[in-house]
This record gives sequence, structure tokens and C-alpha cells, in this order.
Amino acid sequence: MQWNKKWLILCAAALIAVAGVLLGKGIRQQTTSTPKFASETELAVPISGPAASRSAAEKKEKNDAQKTSPPKKEEKEKKSAAPDKRANPIKKENKSGQKQEKSRKKKTDKEKKPTESGKRNATPVPTQKPQITPAPTPKNEVTVQIQCLSIMDQRSLWKEGIEEIIPASGVFYSGTCSIKNKDTAYDVLKTVCKNNNIALDSQYTPLYGTYYIRGIGNLYQFDCGGESGWKYSVNGVVPGVGCSGYPVKAGDTIVFFFDCRV
Repeated sequence: MQWNKKWLILCAAALIAVAGVLLGKGIRQQTTSTPKFASETELAVPISGPAASRSAAEKKEKNDAQKTSPPKKEEKEKKSAAPDKRANPIKKENKSGQKQEKSRKKKTDKEKKPTESGKRNATPVPTQKPQITPAPTPKNEVTVQIQCLSIMDQRSLWKEGIEEIIPASGVFYSGTCSIKNKDTAYDVLKTVCKNNNIALDSQYTPLYGTYYIRGIGNLYQFDCGGESGWKYSVNGVVPGVGCSGYPVKAGDTIVFFFDCRV
């Protein structure tokens, strides 16, 4: 009996195991056999007729238009920006041409510019008005000369010993002398002889009311002939009055000279 119970239990367990296996297969079949939904492409039904031919023609036209369409602006700019190696020789030629043009321009500019000699020869344009310098105010003085040049070639008429008195140049004095108001030619002679240590011998003649010059520098009248003596001139003219009666003015030239003929 105990053996039968064990056998029954084993059979029941086997049945249960088989039933479990069958149930498992059934569940798997259900999961694998889930309904599939058709996709749009599967549901799409090919259209036949003129509509289908039109759509195919439009697609071809679009494809052809895309192929033949011009490149976009960006592609053009990229192509233009990309350096072309073939263009380098042209640029070199352009650079050489530009250098030649620059050298020609420099030459023409040099020709247009005036030379330094031209600038020097050109008369300068005064930028400012010329200033008129005022005339110098005449000084209160006269020019004086004491000489015996006219007897230098008349040595045969000289008295003995006067060669030691007469200077080699024949000029006793040559220079200027300041004057005062109402000074005469005689006043000028006295001033010059006094300042230069030249001997002066004069004599007043009441008949003519003037001084007569007898000797200057120890050279006296009649030392070079019977008609020799001292005379004077003012501005190249021999006055007709005695030297003490002739008033002088600033700028005059007074010459006392010894002549063979008085």
C-alpha cells in the first residue's frame, strides 16, 4: 500500500509538471503571436494611371533642376577666395608693370620740378614790404685837406731847404673836423693845425677885414717862386673872399693848397 501511495504521488507530480510545461508554451505562443500593425509604406497602395506618371515626371524635373541649379553664394565666395596658383604669373607681370609705371612717374616728376640752378636764377618774390631806411643825419663836421701837390713837379723853383719841410706825399693833413655854428674856413684851419701840431702863420689885414695865411707847416709864400703862396677852396670852388670871411656848413670839403701862382 505504501508503494502505491508513493507511485501515485510521483504520477501526480509528473502530471503537474507536464501541465506546467504546456501552460508555459501556451503563454509563449500568445506573447509571440501579438498582432502586427501595417506600416504606412505597406498600407500605401501604388497608384496606377496618369497621376502616377505625373508624379514620376515631377520628381525627375526636381532632380534635374537640382543638378543644373547654380551654386550658392557661399560656394561662389569660397571659390573666389581660394587662391588660384595659375594666376600667380599674371600678378608678377602686373607688379613689374606697376614698378615700371612708378619709375616713369618719378622721372616725369623730376622733369617737372625746377632745378636748383633755376631756383637760384629765379627772381625772389618779396614776402614783406621793403623797409625804407631813414637817411642818416649829417654830422656837424667838415672834410679838410692841407696839401702842396701842385709844386711837387716844380722842384727847380724850390728854395733851398724846403725839401726837408715838405712831406714826401705832398699832403700835410687829410681828415675831418667838427665845427660850431658860424665857424669860418679860417676857424677850421686853426682847429686842424692846433690838434695836429702843424705850424700856422697868419696875419690880419684891416684893409680887407680878414686874415691872410702866410705859412702852413713852415712852408711860406714865395718859397716856390715869386708868385707862390697859400689858397683855399670850398667844394672845389675858390671863393672870392678871405678864409676868415667865408662861413662853412656841415658836409663841406675845404682844401688849403700851396700853388706856384697866387
